[in-house]
Amino acid sequence: MKLPAIVQLHIIVFIWGFTGVIGKLISLDAIPLVWGRTLVAALILFFYVTLFTKKNC
Repeated sequence: MKLPAIVQLHIIVFIWGFTGVIGKLISLDAIPLVWGRTLVAALILFFYVTLFTKKNC
């Protein structure tokens, strides 16, 4: 299902605006925060690659 561009824009604006609120609530130091975000991104990319790419076998 493809969302209209205006809906996509509203979602992105909400997410970008909400990150400031989340940033105030996070009580981690910079290094653990970066490693945690890196781990989450790596896991998401791993699952995306394994689920949504064609196998060349």
